[in-house]
Parts: sequence; structure tokens; C-alpha cells
Amino acid sequence: MKLSTNLVVDSLEDVADPARRIEELGFESLYISERKHNPFLQLAVAAVSTSRIKLGPEVALAFPRNPMVLAYTAWDLQRASRGRFILGLGTQVKAHNERRFGLRWERPAEKLREYILAIKAIWECFQSGKELKGHTYMGAGNYVSEKPLDFNGEFFKFNLLPPMFQPGAH
Repeated sequence: MKLSTNLVVDSLEDVADPARRIEELGFESLYISERKHNPFLQLAVAAVSTSRIKLGPEVALAFPRNPMVLAYTAWDLQRASRGRFILGLGTQVKAHNERRFGLRWERPAEKLREYILAIKAIWECFQSGKELKGHTYMGAGNYVSEKPLDFNGEFFKFNLLPPMFQPGAH
């Protein structure tokens, strides 16, 4: 049997010790909620304080975050955790999107699907070093890639990612 738990704390200083203890107790995964705090900051502390346990947000709210920003955040957490990060995304309900975050509520299932596809396209560029078609960026340690980031959806468009902005570029 695999066990998961969540951690609810109010400060970054209160993350490391409980995360280590949860890992010592044999839990497979630890999740941090997005209720009062940004879960990714607490997950970063847990990532560098543990070595085995899988880590993720209970459900990270997708729409208040731009897919490119979340792609960077998740990429960095995956590196900090040495491959143990799990990204769980959700839409939240209409009232929270509109009145708490000031967002338009529009076809959440389709938008979330496209959001995930956008993040995957961005991560593919992070992994392969792809850059904008037709542009050559040559500098110390930079290179020309064979295929660009070219994501054009109904809700999101991403088509500029030169190597100097890619965490995976060399």
C-alpha cells in the first residue's frame, strides 16, 4: 500500500522538519494545498529538505498562472526534487476565477486541456533547446536548434523562446 499525506503550514520555516519526518515515516508522497499560500514555495523547501518522497500541490490553480510561468516553476521544482515533483492542475470554480482572481470564465475543460498542451510544448523546448523559427541566436554557449516553439491555441500562443531564456539550454 502506498500512502500520501498533505502538509498545512503557515510559513516557509515550518516546512522542512515536517517534510523530513513524513518521509522518514515511509509516506510515498506529500502534497501541499493552495488555500492561503502559494504551494510552490513550500514545495521548493520540501524538495531540498527531502530525498525520496514525491512532492506536489494538492491541486494547483491553473488559470491564475500563465502556462509559461508555471512551466518554469514546475521545471525548477523537478530539478530541485531530482525528479520527484508531480504537477497536479485544476480549474477552480467560476466564482473564484471571476471574483477572487479577476479572470474571465470560459470553457474550463477546453482551456485546461490547451493549458496542459502548452506546458508540454514549452517543456519540450526546455529539453531540446528549440527556438523561434527563422531566428538564429548565436552567443557563448548558445546554439541554433532545428525546431521552434510554435504553440498556437485558441487561448494561448507561445512562439518565442530563445536559448538564453531556456533553463535546459547549454
